Amino acid sequence: MNIKGILIVLGFTLVISCINKEKNNYFRKPEVIKKDIKLTSLIIDTIKLDSIQSSYVGFGKIFADSIYFIDKMFCKVYKFDIKGNHYNTYLKAGKGPKELPAGKIQGCNDIKDNKYVFFGTSFDYYIFNNQWERISNTQIDWKINNSRKEMVSAPSPDMPGLYAPSYYKLILRNYENFLYFPIISQSPNFNFINSKKYYEQGRIIAKMNMNNGKVTKLIGRYSPVYREYKYLGQFSMINFDITEKGEFFISYEPDSLIYYYNSDFKIKKVFGNKGIDMNVNYDEIITLNEFKKMYKKQRKSCGFYTWIEYIDERNLLFRNYSKGAHSNVNGLQVYRDDVLICDVEVPNGFDKIIGYIHPYFYSNIVVDEECENMKIYRFKINL
Repeated sequence: MNIKGILIVLGFTLVISCINKEKNNYFRKPEVIKKDIKLTSLIIDTIKLDSIQSSYVGFGKIFADSIYFIDKMFCKVYKFDIKGNHYNTYLKAGKGPKELPAGKIQGCNDIKDNKYVFFGTSFDYYIFNNQWERISNTQIDWKINNSRKEMVSAPSPDMPGLYAPSYYKLILRNYENFLYFPIISQSPNFNFINSKKYYEQGRIIAKMNMNNGKVTKLIGRYSPVYREYKYLGQFSMINFDITEKGEFFISYEPDSLIYYYNSDFKIKKVFGNKGIDMNVNYDEIITLNEFKKMYKKQRKSCGFYTWIEYIDERNLLFRNYSKGAHSNVNGLQVYRDDVLICDVEVPNGFDKIIGYIHPYFYSNIVVDEECENMKIYRFKINL
């Protein structure tokens, strides 16, 4: 073999070695799958929320001891007490001090010092104080150092300019002065529809300084499960939560495992049990046209893991999952440390745990747009 051939082989070997080392930094197999079932069912209450003047397009949040409905289209925030009584309405679309100029709310979360952050649709975000007065308008600063031509012709996974917030499933989590949110690539040559390299090296979470909007780090990788398929873009959204200590729980839609990282995003533990009666006969979607046709159909017909939420004060980790169109119920798992203590049926539409108001855990708000009504589920766990 000539010198050129030797260098090519050495280079290829080095690349493979680096990829394998990178995988080991983020993923490993669990030592043992732990299960100690303490509960086989839950007593679930249904709370009907008062009727409101709303678009009924939005999502629920738990802030302090109250339930909130975030109206994405009207840019309003409706506050309810724990009995479902409408208490007050905050914000609306506009440019005033107590208005939101986003046009549409894509995400919202409470942050430190009793403040709230809202994401718009164009890399814009807004912070309000606890009097619902807007105190900042900021754009996400991706710190782009590459030209558009370079990002299209030779995309590299660590180029911030490739990415955008994953608006379809925009999870906002904060730790200290940083906000974390899921990201997806916008590159035509590096994406979840037709790029194997994306599933091996694409980043999944952005770390952003809330003071100035600067993205300081691109974090994480896609689960090894994706490499068992050709392309699985219809289940490429991630679920994650951050503890009070800044540690991460990561769950991927088609992966039965849960990955636990420290605050420096070094793998600490891997655990998790398969959901019960899940249809995981996923179709591999390999073109953009197929993706557009099959995306919603696949997410309706197949089972996948829909959410993960850690409640620090109870040391309990919740993971919701859909079983698929064949089932008229969803599933909910509860873990204490790395041990599954509960895997039960919950009503269809119950896709998330969004918070805890002693002594109840609360689901997402289930919206019936046609009938213009809303409800929320709650339950206790006494262990």
